[in-house]
Amino acid sequence: MKRNNYSAELKAEVVLEVLAGLKTVQQIEQERGMHPVTITSWVKEARRQDGCYFQRGDSRSGSGLAKGN
Repeated sequence: MKRNNYSAELKAEVVLEVLAGLKTVQQIEQERGMHPVTITSWVKEARRQDGCYFQRGDSRSGSGLAKGN
């Protein structure tokens, strides 16, 4: 089975949609064809990092979704 690689921008967009209450995990799953566990893990990571998730970070841990200028 092929492993999907998602861009930092997509991850940030999906997490923000869930956290802002714009869409549910199920809606995103259906619209984007993503596994709900993937979406949920991104949201949990964002909550654990308390906002730092969207700042520049190292790519090893998957943190720092919005790779800034």
